[in-house]
Amino acid sequence: MIGSKQKKIVAFLFALVMALQIPAVPMQVTAAQAAATVDGVQQVIASADKSYHAYLTQHTAVGFCGETISVPVTQTAAGEKISVQEKFEDSERSVLLTAEEGYATWKVTVPKTALYAMELAYYPLKGTGGIIQRAVRIDGQTPFAEADTIKFSRIYKDAAPLEHLDGQNDIWPEQQEVFSWQTTMVRDAKGYFGEQLLFYLESGEHTITFESLAEPMAIGGLTLVSQAEDTPDYATMLKEYEKKGLQPVSGALEGGIQLFQAEDSLEKSDQSLHADADVSSPANQPYSYRYQKINVIGGELWQTPGQWISWQIDVPKSGLYEIGFRVRQNYSRDIAAQRSLYIDGCLPFREAGELTFAYNDKWTVSKAGGDTPYLFYLEKGSHVLTMKVSCSVMADSLMQAQESLEQLNQANWVLLTVIGNTPDLNRDYNIDQYCPEVIEIFKAQAEKLSRVADAWMQMTGRRDSNVAQIETILYILNQMVEEPDEIPALYATFKDNISNFANMLANAAMSSLAMDYLFVAEQGAELPQADVGFFTSLKYGFLKFLVSFVTDYNNLSNLDASVATADPVKVWIGNGLSGGRDQAVQLNNLITQSFSPDTGIPINLQLVANATILTATLSGFGPDVALQVAGTDAVQYAMRNAVVDLSKLDGFDEVKARFNPETFVGVTYEGGTYMLPETMSFPVMFYRKDILERLSVDIHSIRTWDDLISVMAVLQRQNMNVGMAKTLYYTFLFQMGGKVYKEGGKASDLDSKTALNAFYQYMDFYTKYDFPYTYNFVTRFRTGEVPIAIEEYTSYNTLRLAAPEI
Repeated sequence: MIGSKQKKIVAFLFALVMALQIPAVPMQVTAAQAAATVDGVQQVIASADKSYHAYLTQHTAVGFCGETISVPVTQTAAGEKISVQEKFEDSERSVLLTAEEGYATWKVTVPKTALYAMELAYYPLKGTGGIIQRAVRIDGQTPFAEADTIKFSRIYKDAAPLEHLDGQNDIWPEQQEVFSWQTTMVRDAKGYFGEQLLFYLESGEHTITFESLAEPMAIGGLTLVSQAEDTPDYATMLKEYEKKGLQPVSGALEGGIQLFQAEDSLEKSDQSLHADADVSSPANQPYSYRYQKINVIGGELWQTPGQWISWQIDVPKSGLYEIGFRVRQNYSRDIAAQRSLYIDGCLPFREAGELTFAYNDKWTVSKAGGDTPYLFYLEKGSHVLTMKVSCSVMADSLMQAQESLEQLNQANWVLLTVIGNTPDLNRDYNIDQYCPEVIEIFKAQAEKLSRVADAWMQMTGRRDSNVAQIETILYILNQMVEEPDEIPALYATFKDNISNFANMLANAAMSSLAMDYLFVAEQGAELPQADVGFFTSLKYGFLKFLVSFVTDYNNLSNLDASVATADPVKVWIGNGLSGGRDQAVQLNNLITQSFSPDTGIPINLQLVANATILTATLSGFGPDVALQVAGTDAVQYAMRNAVVDLSKLDGFDEVKARFNPETFVGVTYEGGTYMLPETMSFPVMFYRKDILERLSVDIHSIRTWDDLISVMAVLQRQNMNVGMAKTLYYTFLFQMGGKVYKEGGKASDLDSKTALNAFYQYMDFYTKYDFPYTYNFVTRFRTGEVPIAIEEYTSYNTLRLAAPEI
């Protein structure tokens, strides 16, 4: 008999012998996965060749020919949603009207093969107020990626001159669009490539197409110019001054300096660039320790490349002046803010397009040019000074880093199709065998990013957080190149760092700057003090402290109750998650700018906590109107007779017609309506067009849930998935003809057969089809793991800010 101990030994030896006899078979990727990988890598390489940098490198040797070709814009070869209007704006000019959609195509005969820039004369037409966007095609093709989105700014100004009110808060000026002709060169939207984009055109006939992406505009002229930018450098300009006998002005300005308040702007490119109130320093002009005085412009609103603000200045004598500014740049520690300075629409010299403002948490006064100020020639009289957000100093580094990001994103997608979102660390994927091109891409991008990091350190003079971020990616890339078998283990870290890298690049291009005033000065004039002294600062701080005991900061309409208008409408706005002081301030601006002047109805706007509105109303101290209140509270108020039945008021039906009827279901009680919606949201389908095109998926074929399931199978075979918001149950319920309430709203109908069937169908997507129940929509959509997602449409704004590269 064999004992239990002997049985265990025999079993162990048998298992060992069998294991030694069975050859080890590594789990490898399939042929289909390998084919998909090769296709993906080829598209990575193709996408790299579509950048303007690669395009310009390919055609730089061609050069310019000096030709200027005028295109008759009203004589189109083809088009959609376009029309010709003669005597436009009561002038003799004939123009081509283009809508927010459609396209216009012109035939052009080019006499000589060369590089050509495009100059466009356009007139913004009334639209939604957004930036005008067009895509440029040459012979029906996009010549480079940057031509896919060309932006043309609108012009805004303050509707009325800014007035500083004694003993009151200043009123924010309303922004008004200026409709006028503008002439500009076609340039890239990111501002990486200077004042113009160049297009390679061979001699012969070509077609030029402007495809409308957003906003309408009238086109009055299109000119092709084959000439290099001729902006001289400052040294050349100084020699030109000497040659013309121009001298620095002396004795023309009182005290040698003349100030111009920055808040009194002439025009601006964006209606968000309104003047603001800043109380950070008593040296701000004007300043009040008690009232809000509009005294600055810019800040975080003035940060996107291409945004500009202009001012009108007057000088008493022709000659050479210095130009300076009182500014604060406490937004970016690592990268200096950059601005380009134009005089009467022209860049006076090259260095004027590269003004930098280093980080400083205090206000500073400086001249353009720093310790050796630049001299600018100004003739006697009026001039327009324009400052535009620029990134020319770091454009080359940003451009190369952006190209690396695009290639790494594409390579990431290729890896995703092979190893999935959560790779099996016990599996041998043989990535170096099946994806050798990806390894080469990692190696090439590591070398490029190493050069970018070196250039960045030379530019900033130190190893800042941006360089540290690049070096982190370099370390990971080098590890994956040296040890391809470690790629599955490093994949999650790689994805996270790519996302952080993309955020860093988006922030690096932003350049915020607040400005108090600008000035012209005689050469060598003493600068104003940037800030007040210690005792003056202490004085104003003490006064602000005393005033805080008698000032009602929650009363936004007027901080001084003694000047309040009699019998105003009391409006409370909540300060919860959906609202706050910023929203309340903007609402008060609308009230003071338009509502009260137009209707004659005085408003007393107050900021209060949401929780106090109901209790204050029931005790008789509540407001006449409450804003930022949760929609679910309508019935609570109605049951206590604390609110008015809006449906019984005159004009209710007209107001109700502005909204979707379904938005009133939750605010209706016993036939009465007790609230108007402030916001509306609905689900939409987001999709990655670039990824779906690679997979040969036609997005227009997805019309039903069954269509989505069919596409989902294609995605999941490539280790991708479909995302779905957790609030879509009611969508299924209503599509199946169900309802939430029954018996006139007195009971729930969610226990009906239809409601249960809708719930089962909804749950099938999570239980049967393995949709992710919890996921980060922006991150997964950005990396391509979820190229299709059904989410609230408000997520679009989040994507535009958080993932601009897609």
